[in-house]
Amino acid sequence: MAKFMTFIILICLCGLLIYHLGKKQCQTQILTTQKEKIQNVTLQKAKIYAQPNASRDALLELMQSNIL
Repeated sequence: MAKFMTFIILICLCGLLIYHLGKKQCQTQILTTQKEKIQNVTLQKAKIYAQPNASRDALLELMQSNIL
């Protein structure tokens, strides 16, 4: 009976260990995806900010030539 109880306790401990390792892996994956999203947003912002603003005259000229 003592061997059976020891076996049950070992199985429960292994299950808990696997659960905690999986939970840690999931948290690491979530943090990685959040960092990637932040990096993508900053790259998109930089791309938008790098484009020059069109002046009023340039926009009117584009509208008159039916480009805009």
